[in-house]
Amino acid sequence: MSASSSSVPYLLPHKPPILDENAWRPSKYLEEPEPPGPDLERLAQEEAAQKAGMDPRAIKKVKPRKTVDYHGGIGRWNDLRKTRPNRNYLPAMRPAATYVVDLLPPNAYPSNPSTSLCTKFVHTSTNKIKYPVNVVTWTPEARRILTGSASGEFTLWNGLTFNFETILQAHDSTIRAIRFNHSGTFLASSDDSGVVKYFQPNMNNVAAWPAHRESVRGLSFSPDDARFVTCSDDSKLKLWSFETMREERTFTGHGWDVKCVEWHPTKGLLASGSKDKLVKFWDPRSGQALSAIYSHKNTIQSIAWSINGDMIASASRDQTLRVFDIRAMKEFVCFKGHKKEVCSVAWHPTHSSILVSGGSEGAIVHWSLDSPTPTPRTSVDEAHDSNVWCLAYHPLGHILVSASNDYTTRFWSRERPSDVGGEWKAGGEKPIDSKDDDQQEEDEDYVPGLGFAGAAAQDAGFGGGGFDDGFNRQGGFQPPGMGMGVPGLASGGGEEDFIPGFGGGSTGGAAVAGRSEAALPSQNSMFPGFGEQSNQDGPNGPNGTNTYLVGRRPPWILIDTGEGKEEYIPLLRQTLRSEAPGATGGRLISDIIITHRHGDHHCGLPSILTMLRKLSDPDRPYVPPRLHKYPLEDPTKTFIRKSTSSFDDSLEKTQAWLAENPDLYHRPEKAEQVPYFHDLADGQVIKAVDNGTTLEIIHTPGHTSDSVSMWLEEDYVLFTGDGILGHGTAVFEDLSTYLDSLHRLQGILASKDGDRSIHIHPGHGQVVEDARAKLEEYIKHRLEREREIIAVLETPQPAGEHPNGWTIEQVVAVVYASYPQSIWQAAGYSVAMHLLKLEKEGRVQRDKRSEGMEMRTDVWRWVPEVEQVSEI
Repeated sequence: MSASSSSVPYLLPHKPPILDENAWRPSKYLEEPEPPGPDLERLAQEEAAQKAGMDPRAIKKVKPRKTVDYHGGIGRWNDLRKTRPNRNYLPAMRPAATYVVDLLPPNAYPSNPSTSLCTKFVHTSTNKIKYPVNVVTWTPEARRILTGSASGEFTLWNGLTFNFETILQAHDSTIRAIRFNHSGTFLASSDDSGVVKYFQPNMNNVAAWPAHRESVRGLSFSPDDARFVTCSDDSKLKLWSFETMREERTFTGHGWDVKCVEWHPTKGLLASGSKDKLVKFWDPRSGQALSAIYSHKNTIQSIAWSINGDMIASASRDQTLRVFDIRAMKEFVCFKGHKKEVCSVAWHPTHSSILVSGGSEGAIVHWSLDSPTPTPRTSVDEAHDSNVWCLAYHPLGHILVSASNDYTTRFWSRERPSDVGGEWKAGGEKPIDSKDDDQQEEDEDYVPGLGFAGAAAQDAGFGGGGFDDGFNRQGGFQPPGMGMGVPGLASGGGEEDFIPGFGGGSTGGAAVAGRSEAALPSQNSMFPGFGEQSNQDGPNGPNGTNTYLVGRRPPWILIDTGEGKEEYIPLLRQTLRSEAPGATGGRLISDIIITHRHGDHHCGLPSILTMLRKLSDPDRPYVPPRLHKYPLEDPTKTFIRKSTSSFDDSLEKTQAWLAENPDLYHRPEKAEQVPYFHDLADGQVIKAVDNGTTLEIIHTPGHTSDSVSMWLEEDYVLFTGDGILGHGTAVFEDLSTYLDSLHRLQGILASKDGDRSIHIHPGHGQVVEDARAKLEEYIKHRLEREREIIAVLETPQPAGEHPNGWTIEQVVAVVYASYPQSIWQAAGYSVAMHLLKLEKEGRVQRDKRSEGMEMRTDVWRWVPEVEQVSEI
């Protein structure tokens, strides 16, 4: 050994320590696993209860509440960043339960988005008084979730254990938008009545003002929080100063309701989506429209900017989700995978290539921009029972919250490495287990100063009675002989030109509200956004189709079925189950009466009959309901039949379904025209099974030739279908016949006890408190409109190609000069009906210049020799 090497100390290992043979050594892990022992604390509680004379089973069993705690993962990620050998190092993940503790936050996996797909069902939270949940957002500190419902209430839920914390009656009508500013110091919200409110984080309301005349659908803050923008059903966007609450600019250019608006994350750029099928971009400084996207074929329901602002995603009722690159103003990808319309969209806060969408079929679908094909990355097909209105990610991206029309708020987390069938094992679709659904507790404490709306809302059944046009709450009346009123959902479907009162539309349905001692709010108040249309005689048309359950006990009589909306069936099922525990022979509905042939009153038959069969007692013979309808005359002779093709086949489609399912209804032995319905007759009386409810059929043609009204003698209630509406005026096929029907109803009501008030339950709109006054108003209105039209016809044309006559469009321009031009087309139908009546009476002459049933270019001339006599 050299000298240099000898200078280096040479270390030899020490002798291993001699362990004490008597020292403790772990050995428990070598034993076979044993089941857990008895719960000693529980046994002690039961023993104490037994000694006190109580039932031990009455002791509330305490079970651990589910939670998704992110603190452990955040802590491990911070430690790992300090000790890892290089910046790209990550512990290897394996599909085993032992690797659950190694699961890190989503931002730890920038190149692996599959670790951040929130498809694992965690929890369902539901208010005690159930309303559709329209919007959901995380509070600025990301520890709580705030939801806004159709009742106008804010509900605060814990973000770790998902339990109820507090509730606040924030608005008087349906909440449409909730948004915290970027600094988290204020919250802005909007509702169906057009009101915008400011709240502090402690939910103290500091300001409120009417921002729009109609529902404010969306709200978004600028990057510096100095301004915010709102969008409304009045087809406008408005820019507001946050501090002064002053309107700075109005954006006009959309041709229909504006459903959503979003401010760019960093730039002065606005994007809006509308019912006119366009996504438009705006300059907030000048108010000018910069560009528009024409890719969608139906209403744009939601839009969302990507994290960096380079992409924008739009969800539409055409069942597509489209992503656009605004740098090139081109469509980047079109995702197709939803079975029905797409209602909501949200980007993952960490992975810019991941976005999620919710559909009206209740599915939540995850998409990836990195996927080679535009197919779903993964999906939860039965996430909800109805429309998913809003989606919100936790800022860390590990939890997704969904708000739905089925009254629930649900929480979804990432799959754990040990989950079978999850993302770790290339699964994706998995059924959810909602047995742990959590409702707002009866004895929940509330935060002082925030109030509690539960008691008041419970007393009113649905929060205070009826709604006026879906906006203002007011008291109402519920006849004691009626089971409950069932307001219907507004028609819409895929037909954007639907006019309430005409019928037709998509095969949807109405929705049912629970039992109430007061008049129920209109379905458009409980489920807004399904069709705000215009009436031919005023700026606001009647929304929705009302259905009614009549009787003091089951089986009930159901009047009309709505247009077949999916939202109707769960509510009807819930109402029948809660109200009919002792149904005779298991029957829930004995008779279904269709007021007339329009599709928004009978297209719900298939879904209702199918539901009744499923709810029947399998141990008893099934007794199907009887279907009733007035015999239909030849529909080809009516004006509306030829001019509006959307109504041609609605009844035929329903009849075709009935023909294929003869076991689901009581088939009549003999019917004059339709072998599926029992023919109604004028003066016929239909009795409920309770022997205390009778409906007298009154044939009231005019709206259609087969329209009927029904008189409920026990409660002095008149059901009018579409002949008389809750607000606005009705449409009709034959004005002469329609006026005769109104006069007949007026005579019937005059023969009743004058000291008792008579209420009208219409096919659309709210309950009419004074039936006699409403009939007089309808008749007077028609005759006044007739006098206005006659006055125009008596006046010679000042100039033009028809100096001795007037076209319908010219008459409309004079008579409806004070109304918005947007309703003139519908008003032309009303004017045409008046002119046909006058022609039938010989008071006007027509110069026929149009082909077939079309009357647009016909010229109408007044005949002065005929004496004009009109009676009110």
